[in-house]
Amino acid sequence: MNFKQYFTERKIVVIPRRNFGDKNSQRDINKKTGKPERYVKPSKFFSQFPIKEYDREGAYFDIFSQERLNGKVFKNGFIDTTERSPIFETDDEEVEFIKKGSTTKTNLVKASKYNWLTENPNHQGKFIVSVEQGDHYYSLKLVFKNPIKLSVNPDSSHEPRLRPVSSGVLNFGNVVGQIKIKGGNQHPCYDVITIG
Repeated sequence: MNFKQYFTERKIVVIPRRNFGDKNSQRDINKKTGKPERYVKPSKFFSQFPIKEYDREGAYFDIFSQERLNGKVFKNGFIDTTERSPIFETDDEEVEFIKKGSTTKTNLVKASKYNWLTENPNHQGKFIVSVEQGDHYYSLKLVFKNPIKLSVNPDSSHEPRLRPVSSGVLNFGNVVGQIKIKGGNQHPCYDVITIG
């Protein structure tokens, strides 16, 4: 699929709040344990961004300008997990978020949280995409044809608190295999899901 037909690119990195600040930063209290949330030392790549002060929202950053993008809405975009590291890009154009059907919430599922029940379809990435619209659906790539909001939910009791939100009809590509979420159910995994 040629993603470039949908947008011009703005490359985005998503950094959760556990990577902000340092081990001495005052942090939110974990609602289950009653103790401060754990600090996780950021990767060398994450450390390039302005994360030295604790930010309870976490942040979406433009990879090149390092602009903080929390809450912004862009015309469209895509997520691709087929490479070694996931790719998240949006159109440069900011728009108003207008709901066009059912709401979708998106996040990534790391490889330690699921197993392939069928032969791995030459998937080299460490993640797959989870799309929540009533039920959960899984794919290697996700295309947003409708506006995408870089949504944050700092009051959630658990990660992910940074979940891009869109709306519209889900269109499913080809099934590339079957996965099982650890502690959960079996699901088909698609090569691509389009929200449009």
